[in-house]
Amino acid sequence: MVEQLAAYIPYSARIAGIYTPNLFRMRQFYETYRNDEKVSALLRQLT
Repeated sequence: MVEQLAAYIPYSARIAGIYTPNLFRMRQFYETYRNDEKVSALLRQLT
């Protein structure tokens, strides 16, 4: 599933740098910090 998503994103959204290992790291980050209010506030401030 992640491999398919990694192949789909660059073509559909024209976003570079989306590779399978990056998606796994993004998912791991989300699962680790999804309920952390400090991280959520910081992420909203990033562009």
